[in-house]
Amino acid sequence: MREILFLFLLISGLTVSSQDDIHNIDRRCQKCMSLDSNYTVSAMIRCVNKAQEEWDFKIKKYYKTLKDTLSHESAELLITSQHSWLNFMDKQSAFFSSYFHNDMKGGYHLERNEQLMILSRERALALKRLYSDFIKQ
Repeated sequence: MREILFLFLLISGLTVSSQDDIHNIDRRCQKCMSLDSNYTVSAMIRCVNKAQEEWDFKIKKYYKTLKDTLSHESAELLITSQHSWLNFMDKQSAFFSSYFHNDMKGGYHLERNEQLMILSRERALALKRLYSDFIKQ
């Protein structure tokens, strides 16, 4: 399962101008999870949570950079969009908790955290693409 997830992360169709910088997060997470000392689920969750923190940092960075370059009207709409996305993430987190813990009848903590990390990754990359497209014009 882990190998499939990271293969997906590495070959997904998301392209950015600085892929090495972005994909280093995925590589570090994969390396962390593959260490012999991180064979437990709780250790793997720590690896994924660290990657999640890095993606959250990227989201904040790209959000601020994009917001600071936009017109006042577009910046206000981006702020609203970001608040909606954060609300979406809260709802997804609750859904994943219910789905993986109740419906799947097990402790799929790692899968839950991986799904949240993927969503954060997608948001960070989307904000970066928007900024890159804006400065290219």
